[in-house]
Amino acid sequence: MPETSNRAQRISAFGSLSSGICSIAMVFITFDIAVNVQKAGVALQKENMEREYESKAVDLFLKYDEVALKQAATSDVQSRHRLSDISIAIAESIFLNRNDSDPWKETARGILQDQKNFVLQRRLRCAQFSRRFIDFCIETIGVDQKLLCR
Repeated sequence: MPETSNRAQRISAFGSLSSGICSIAMVFITFDIAVNVQKAGVALQKENMEREYESKAVDLFLKYDEVALKQAATSDVQSRHRLSDISIAIAESIFLNRNDSDPWKETARGILQDQKNFVLQRRLRCAQFSRRFIDFCIETIGVDQKLLCR
């Protein structure tokens, strides 16, 4: 009888040990699944944000196109200056929104080059723009900050 009791205790201990190992394994598997789901969620969120930024850049460029057409069609100096201000603000928005994208950076550069005469004549209110954009303007227009800013 004692041998049967001893065997039952060993089987019971083995069952408890097996159950514990299975529980630990399930915790690790669940954790791994959770991490992978989280990574997939982050990747999806990043992809959605990228699409949104791209869409906003396209919208900004289309707005610039409208502004440039109005600017070309008007002879009123004040209106042309206001439209140039808007164009430069659009260039900054594109630059800040998509400056990790060379094509969009070149789009912002093209807008600035289109507005170069205005910038050199009137100069920018640099306090209204980000430091990174001002550096980009200096590089694009080819003048130092004293000639760029009022």
